[in-house]
Order: sequence, then C-alpha cells, then structure tokens
Amino acid sequence: WSFKFGPTEFNVSIEDSTGMTIDDATKELKRIPPLYTKAFAIVSEEGKNGVAWVKDLQCPCCAHGGQDYINLMPCINNFEYITHEAGHVIEQRARSFEADLLERWAVAIQQDGVDTSSYGKHNTWEDCAEFGVIYLFCLEGGVLNDLATASPQRFELWEHMLKLSGAKQNADDAVKVKSDDGFLTISGSCREQVLSAASLVGLLVAISSLGRR
Repeated sequence: WSFKFGPTEFNVSIEDSTGMTIDDATKELKRIPPLYTKAFAIVSEEGKNGVAWVKDLQCPCCAHGGQDYINLMPCINNFEYITHEAGHVIEQRARSFEADLLERWAVAIQQDGVDTSSYGKHNTWEDCAEFGVIYLFCLEGGVLNDLATASPQRFELWEHMLKLSGAKQNADDAVKVKSDDGFLTISGSCREQVLSAASLVGLLVAISSLGRR
C-alpha cells in the first residue's frame, strides 16, 4: 500500500499471517507525529521495503529498523517500537552526512552522565534510538526543556540529527499541509509515564526496554 500523511509519502506491507488489516496499520502509524514520519519516507525510497508488518522476525524482539527498512511484529506498545526504530533510521540517515555522529554521541553520553534506559546501555546506537523515543514523549508532553536540562549534550546532538536527516523540515512542511490524515496525540498512559517521573533522571529512564533492536 502507498500512504500519504500530510507531506509524507511512504509504503506499507503486511504479511497475511499477521492477521492485521490495513486499518490496523493505519491506526498505529497515524499516532506518529510528522517529526518522525520522515523515517517512513526514508525506508520507502527506491529499492527499499518500506514499513512492513511480519509474523515472525526470528529474533527475541518485536521490531528492528535501519535506513533501509522498518520491520514490525504485531505486539503491544507498537508506538514505542515504531518510534524507537524511526530513531535508528534518523540516526543512520544523519550519519550519511556526518559519519562520526555515533562517536560524538558516545562522548555526549559520558558528558550527560545519565542513562536513557536499561536497553540503551547495550551500545551507543541503542542509546541514541532510546533518546529519540524520550525526546518525542517529552515534546508531546510539553517538557522538552526538562529533557534539555537533564541531558544537554545528547539533546543538542539529537536536534542536529533531526535537521540533517530532513525530519525537522518534514515537520515544518506538515504544518503547512492541511490534511485529515494528521497525526494523533500520544495516549494518556504514555504521557503520564513521562510526566509522573519523580526526577529528571526518572524522566530519562521512564522508557524501559521490551525487546527493541
């Protein structure tokens, strides 16, 4: 299927064995704000597979993604999985312009002195994708300033990646396009998870790992 959400055009495929319908996929994807739907367009470029739902990824995870693909299994917390994988796409696209971004991210982790999540501790690129999830939650929750205070080095570098990847321009363009296919807001439970964090450190670790890659 070909989708168009505002200015963003991308492709979606669903394995019959998943039991999902195109309406199910639409409901999940419309929850993602324009700032991150650029990732869908990137994985839908010529020769790429777009956003795909499959029955089994043959790994202990519900999703994996990169600049060439976003593959998903039907599971709970799809919003977090999709956002996390979009983070990988954005990071990899940004690195195609500045190859040392992950090395700079590793330095930023040390300078910030706080973890994103238990899953983010695995390596630099997972920390980056987890930060992307937290950034979006904080953006929707109206607490980006708190995130910038808690993790200033990664905050600045992530915003730089959003610009390099074209995600920021995509969001700006979406403001100019009036469409019934606009994004939905984050569900209350997700927002409350961030806003009820007891501290700035709690804000950063509020997103826990459930098997993202």
